[in-house]
Amino acid sequence: ACAQLSQWQQQGLQPPSLAINLSAVQLEPTTQEPALVHVLLDACQRHGITPNQLDLEITETAVLHDKGLALQQLNAVVSAGFGLAIDDFGTGYSCLQTLQRFPVHFVKIDKSFVQQLPNSPMDRQLVESVLIIARQLKLQTVAEGVENEAQWQLLHDLGCDSFQGYWFAKPLTGHAMADLMRAGLAHS
Repeated sequence: ACAQLSQWQQQGLQPPSLAINLSAVQLEPTTQEPALVHVLLDACQRHGITPNQLDLEITETAVLHDKGLALQQLNAVVSAGFGLAIDDFGTGYSCLQTLQRFPVHFVKIDKSFVQQLPNSPMDRQLVESVLIIARQLKLQTVAEGVENEAQWQLLHDLGCDSFQGYWFAKPLTGHAMADLMRAGLAHS
């Protein structure tokens, strides 16, 4: 990911921040491996990018094993300048305490709540509730799995900050993403 960002920058492009998924294993330092923040900072330095160009995504289940240790790791990562998102929010354990205790910048609303919009009153109420909570906590919101204009329009009208899904683009190669950036069609 860092190499790709560096390549885009060398081509004179201004890529949006890049999201990278973290696993529970990466939040557990060992005696043989450096702490996550050191691994990330080393990768950034090697490729000539800055931490604020990367957003790290964790699921709530990734922090369940040892919340204290995960909190230490994530605080160090955020202090170094990386963004942090709770991925797939609304599935699994979806504990509001996670939003309160962890240094989160973004909440990503799981696609399972987006798929039936705007036809499901229950899903609409759940999404609207997450958006209200996120706003109150001054967190950015991202809706995952947006596949049509009706979903996008409703989420936009409800105040969702960002969107991702097939409505905008299928998964792209680095070259195809560079073409989108050159055309001015890529957004964060």
